[in-house]
Amino acid sequence: MIKGVTTEFPAPPASSETPIGASVKRILIVEDHDDTREMLKMILELEKFTVFEALDGQEAYGSAITNCPDLILMDLSLPILDGLAATRQIRKHDGIRNTPIVFLTGRAEPERRVAAFEAGGNDFLVKPLDMDEVLRVVDRWLHEPWGH
Repeated sequence: MIKGVTTEFPAPPASSETPIGASVKRILIVEDHDDTREMLKMILELEKFTVFEALDGQEAYGSAITNCPDLILMDLSLPILDGLAATRQIRKHDGIRNTPIVFLTGRAEPERRVAAFEAGGNDFLVKPLDMDEVLRVVDRWLHEPWGH
């Protein structure tokens, strides 16, 4: 179970349409654990984000190039290409190098945080995830004028 998530669903909004002039933000979730990925996807879609998914770092890099997300939620420990290596690749690609990347990990050792920021990460969340905190971090990075 993910901390901060209940089994009760919020009432649907009065209108499911995006306000005129507002753009739907795109988020890439890179997570190899199905339960965590599906919970993040469900919560973010309820908040009206468009969500893309990747199961490993190599797939993440390809999806980031293809879909140009506004934000990437990246697990550190991934098969094929880990989150650090995928982030380094993303930071080298002109079209997506400024996309904010928030790392997700079950390991909070200081050296993991340092490695994440040195690879080009912008933020760091520790599992089990508190979904209210995830939404606060997502909101902050989607509204930061840091590089877009």
